[in-house]
Amino acid sequence: MAGVETVMRRIYELYADYVMKNPFYQLEMPVRCDAFDRHVAGWVKGRG
Repeated sequence: MAGVETVMRRIYELYADYVMKNPFYQLEMPVRCDAFDRHVAGWVKGRG
């Protein structure tokens, strides 16, 4: 099982790819991105 640092780093990478690179995202907005949700869930499921 991956350490917490590894898990958080990967989730941050996905966040940066799917949320922060979205030109329509504004700071303080809730994260509502289906692709981000799917990729995080898939990655976590694959780790468990």
